[in-house]
Amino acid sequence: MFEWRYRYGQIGGFMGGGTATPADKQKLLADLRAYAPKHPEDSAASLVLNTMLKEEYTKGAIHLPGDKTPAPSEADRAKIRTEMITNFENALNKAEDREARFDLANLYRENKQDDKAIAQYLEIKKLLAYDDNTSDKLVHQRLAIQFRQMNRTDLATAEDTKIAELTVKEAKEKAERDAEQKKNAPVTKVPGGTINVMPNGKPTNVVVPPPAPAGTKAPTKK
Repeated sequence: MFEWRYRYGQIGGFMGGGTATPADKQKLLADLRAYAPKHPEDSAASLVLNTMLKEEYTKGAIHLPGDKTPAPSEADRAKIRTEMITNFENALNKAEDREARFDLANLYRENKQDDKAIAQYLEIKKLLAYDDNTSDKLVHQRLAIQFRQMNRTDLATAEDTKIAELTVKEAKEKAERDAEQKKNAPVTKVPGGTINVMPNGKPTNVVVPPPAPAGTKAPTKK
């Protein structure tokens, strides 16, 4: 399972650097294309293959200045899209990957398969329900955008409601953290004057006498 990730890292993928030549990349791509269809249970191979195919697929839509390699034709992009869809479907049958689901939904939309795209978004939404975490608010915002783009106002509105709930929860959690930090704030000692301490969370002013001058003894209580 880790072989393909390792080899992809060796050629510079996953921010691994590397000094791979175009021939090295083509060799890995060819190996993955031969292996992945025969081993649909290997989700890592399917996902690494799609990472490489995505570079080629995107090149057809966005051709960067200075890039001398020819962009794939629309017919070639359609073939790559079909291949990527199959790879994502195989991978997601064995492992969960949220970004892969978003990518698969996008490919379905480009393939005019909106019902299948909606199904992927709804699966993401269902999985989010198991962990009602404020850190997932951004994912709900992404879903709301996608639903609106697909004219599913009902689903987008449901996401808006969830986003509002998480925003309230987020503010409450922050207020609780701030209160706890304030409660446990250390007492600050100063050379003299009045300081504010918080025993049991209740602010209290305490007068602190100034230090005795050098060479003298501090006054003692009688």
